[in-house]
Order: sequence, then C-alpha cells, then structure tokens
Amino acid sequence: AHFIAIQKIGATGILRGNGIPYQWANQTWFYPDSMVVTTDLLLHLKPFAALKGFKNKYLTVNDAIKLAFIIAGFYPQKTTANALSYSNINRLTVQTGKMWTNWKLSNFDTTRNITRAELAVLLDKTIDPFRLLEPDFKGTIHR
Repeated sequence: AHFIAIQKIGATGILRGNGIPYQWANQTWFYPDSMVVTTDLLLHLKPFAALKGFKNKYLTVNDAIKLAFIIAGFYPQKTTANALSYSNINRLTVQTGKMWTNWKLSNFDTTRNITRAELAVLLDKTIDPFRLLEPDFKGTIHR
C-alpha cells in the first residue's frame, strides 16, 4: 500500500535502504517496519533543511509531525495541497491524526516511535520532498 511513497522518499535519500549482495545481483532492503533512527534521519535531511533539537534515539510520531512542519516552512511555495501550512502545531497534529487512516496507516499515537514506512508516507503526503528538490538521474539532489 505504501510502495510509491517509500520509493519516492528512498529516491530523495531521506530514508535509505541497505544494499545486500544476493547471488549475482544486489538488492536494496528498506525494512519498512523498523523504527527511524533520529541521527541518521537528520543527516539525510541536510539537503532539505538543517534541523536540530530532536534528541531521542528513535523518532516519535509527534517529532515526525513537527519535523515535517518545520521543513514545510522552508518551502512555502512548493509544498502540495495537503502541505503543512498551519501556524499551530496542535492543530497540525489533529489534522495529521485525521489523515492517518486515509493514508492507510494505523495506530495514530503521537508518543510512540514512528516506522520507516509511516515516515515515508507522512513526508510524501505532506511536504512531498521528491518535488521540493528533485534528484537527477544519478540520485544527486541540487538546491
């Protein structure tokens, strides 16, 4: 259900898969049910925005919403119709909770750790980073 969002967020380099050699081919494993490691995420988000202040080892749902809100503020003209353009983070959290089911996600609990698939969907549906800074055919993102 989340294949396209995962592919798009993976192509931006925000959430990267692990390359695994298998027989005569290479495979990329995304691990969609794994938790998002905050330090890795912040490193890979640098082309989009330098973000600080997220201290937990794993990103929570609430932190992910705040993070998307902050990034959307850097690109007010480029975000999609579902973009995070609210001035109040509490209203934003309520709105995201309503959309969570529409995005075919379950268990909207802002205090728990977010999975990689959930973050991919959240970022794709709100700020659409693939459109903000499009990677070239080599996967390089240019500002």
